[in-house]
Amino acid sequence: MLYRVLFGVCMIIQYIYCERIRSGIISTAISSKLPTPLLHDIVIFESVDMSEKIALDFTPVPSKSNGMKLLLGRDIPGMIRLRYIPFYIDIDDRKSILDYWQENDDSEIMVPYVESPFLSKLISSAFLLDDFAKNEYRFNLYKRNCRHFRGEVQKLYKKLSI
Repeated sequence: MLYRVLFGVCMIIQYIYCERIRSGIISTAISSKLPTPLLHDIVIFESVDMSEKIALDFTPVPSKSNGMKLLLGRDIPGMIRLRYIPFYIDIDDRKSILDYWQENDDSEIMVPYVESPFLSKLISSAFLLDDFAKNEYRFNLYKRNCRHFRGEVQKLYKKLSI
């Protein structure tokens, strides 16, 4: 009997003090001029308790001369983009998130104020990921691209969730 009471108390404490986070991945086209294949990945996170949503991705800095360099396996300038997703867009509504992402695609890093302690730590840690920060955020089609970034952010999410 005492075990059940203690277990219930622990569950209540965990519910009160542990932030619930949902995550997802959206695959998109590399360019609006080429709607398929869907090879670019955007990672999305939602703090259920604080009703905050963010989206992160890693992409080349736009430039006319980068296309050939990418195909030849050269490093080009890259950037991590961070977008705040409005509360009225559901995290499962991929189309609305993509529409919002593309409408607000000004190729600049937009760093919102995030109240969620977990999301705040995740964002700051994502910008400091070793392979990307040590290489000055250089994008490489074969070694450091959006899918590598997605994998590293997912590992980071699991590490911070423990």
